Order: sequence, then structure tokens, then C-alpha cells
Amino acid sequence: MALMAETSATNERFTESKSLAVLREPLRLTGTLAYQRPDRLEKHVISPYEEHFVVEGNTLTLAAKDGKTKRIALTKYPMIQAFVESIRGTLAGDADALKRFYRVALAGDRRNWTLTLTPLDQGLAAYVRTIELSGSESQVTRIDIQEAGGDSSVMTIHKDAS
Repeated sequence: MALMAETSATNERFTESKSLAVLREPLRLTGTLAYQRPDRLEKHVISPYEEHFVVEGNTLTLAAKDGKTKRIALTKYPMIQAFVESIRGTLAGDADALKRFYRVALAGDRRNWTLTLTPLDQGLAAYVRTIELSGSESQVTRIDIQEAGGDSSVMTIHKDAS
């Protein structure tokens, strides 16, 4: 966490595979994931459709393809807030933020670590079984989300999006 806390900003490419019960094959997404200290997280899906999420502080802004935006306060949506904090808290090296929402288990060493987050809140646990983030040093390289209903998502993060 100390290594993560030293990183002021990241901007990486990602590929994501979402396995959903309603689909015959996984949905494959590509885009960028960016973090800027202290609390800005941005996910921009480029393909197969365009989607843009920006979180700053307590506000999530969703930008639609038609240029319309919607802003929501994360505190009004605790499940979204918990999910955002799983990624933002890890990238920020903020163990206290993670522990507010999850049981935190760290395995491995600096070169090959895995952080497993298990929801503390039963409402969140009804949707998310675990979130597993893996990486090396201060680089998150994979985010694996296992949903309670059996759906899953695996995001692979590639160094140097710019």
C-alpha cells in the first residue's frame, strides 16, 4: 500500500472480459483507466461502445455518447461507492478506505501480489462475492470481479496508455 500511495497518477490501457449469464460469449471491452491523486478515477470505454465514467471526490459523472452527462453523489449509492473505492482505494494505497467496505487479504510479495476484497455489507455481498486485484510493485495489472449471481469480469491493465 505504501508503494501505491507514492503514485501521483496513472493512465493505462485495459481490456476487459465480462461473462454474463444472458450472453452466449463474453463481452470484450477496451479503453483506458486513469487515476490522479487524491481522488480522481476515470474509466473510458472505447470499444465495442463508448462510455465514460469520472469519479472525483464523492461525485460520479457519467458521460453519454450524445454529450449528455449525469452526476450522482456516491453516498446516495453505497454499492457503487464501495465498488469505486475498491479500485480507487487500492490505487491510492488507502487501506483504511478499503477496510470501511471490505475484509482485506493480501498475499504474495512486492513483485507478485494479490489483494482480495470481500464485502462487509450484506447488501453489497448480495451482488459481489469478491474483488481481486493483482499486480507488481505499484502497478495494478488485473482486476477480477466475481458476482454473487455467477457473472464475472476480468480487467487486464496494460502499462503506458499514453
